[in-house]
Amino acid sequence: MNQAILQEAQNRSGYQFDVAKKLQADSYQIDATEAELIASILADPLNVNDAFGEDNSTIHLDQKFEVERDFLLKEPATAFLFHVPRSYWKVVIVKPFSEAAMATYSIIQAEKMSGLGQLVSGVAHEVNNPINFIHGNLTYTDTYTQALLAIVKLYQQHYPDPPLEIQRLLEDSDLNFIATDLPKLLTSMQAGADRIRQLVLSLRNFARMDEAAVKKVDLHEGLESTLMLLESRLKLRSGKTSIQIGKNYGILPLVECYPGLLNQVFMNILINAIDALEESMVADPQLTVSGIQTHDGQQAVHSKQPTITIQTESLGQSVAIRIADNGLGVSQAVQQRLFDPFFTTKPVGKGIGLGLSISYQIVTEKHRGQLVCRSILGQGSEFCIEIPVQIGL
Repeated sequence: MNQAILQEAQNRSGYQFDVAKKLQADSYQIDATEAELIASILADPLNVNDAFGEDNSTIHLDQKFEVERDFLLKEPATAFLFHVPRSYWKVVIVKPFSEAAMATYSIIQAEKMSGLGQLVSGVAHEVNNPINFIHGNLTYTDTYTQALLAIVKLYQQHYPDPPLEIQRLLEDSDLNFIATDLPKLLTSMQAGADRIRQLVLSLRNFARMDEAAVKKVDLHEGLESTLMLLESRLKLRSGKTSIQIGKNYGILPLVECYPGLLNQVFMNILINAIDALEESMVADPQLTVSGIQTHDGQQAVHSKQPTITIQTESLGQSVAIRIADNGLGVSQAVQQRLFDPFFTTKPVGKGIGLGLSISYQIVTEKHRGQLVCRSILGQGSEFCIEIPVQIGL
């Protein structure tokens, strides 16, 4: 984009922006509805063929209209149509998000998360009671079943020739198969009940709405709960493979924090890693990248298998949680804007660019910590969360 044209757009909109950073990062594909809306607004006031000639001047047309991309953030936008001689038509749409709009959106998202957390906690509590009842009764059922089968076996030993009626019933029922299969059925039911109990516990730990205040917790429990909730996402939609999770947990003290908020940070970063790996599988089904150099010079990921590596360690007065993936990584320019509100590299409809921004606020403002990203384009990314053991430190 011509520098003079950008300067003109900046002057006419009254919106100051960094030319070097804005253009590529803010470019995105628009859907047919948006394209039709913009085209009609820009083309309506005049006949383009009559208005724009092949001279050496740069002509512009500005229109103010309301972008309805997000009904929560309706704000006036300015569209600039430029014609550069012997070049393409250039359209610049400047849509500044005011601080008030961003604050409003953040508050709305926080309220949504709070309401969702309360709902999840309530549902988990309601499911927990009946599943505990089922789980407990399965234990007794297995004991009683083993006792009954033992009695039947003794009868067969001491009365090998039962009456004809009993023999027919034994043949019709296939007692030997029942004796073999029934314990297996009970074992599988027990495993299913255990699984439901683990999921309920993970939901309750993740929401932790009863722990809105600062509390000392085991961060590994939060990580494990989050991973369990994301288990279905770890099976890539391509159907060819699954994302492997590598864990290198250190010995951590109990950390003073807002448990529910930190779990939200873990969720946001892990989802970001999963999305990155899904994109890498589309770009390269073999996933040939080998990983990135982490803070200590070690390879975060060695395998061609799509992998997320989680590492935790104690740093004395603070702890560090590092989450790395061997996806495609991002450029230095993108890294500089990752934590900006509403910035996203995902396609339209995939994300609104608030997950990492909210995570950054939770870590830096709520916990007085640091959240940084290290990434090498084509090799992968690593997010490092560092927070003090005690918030007051």
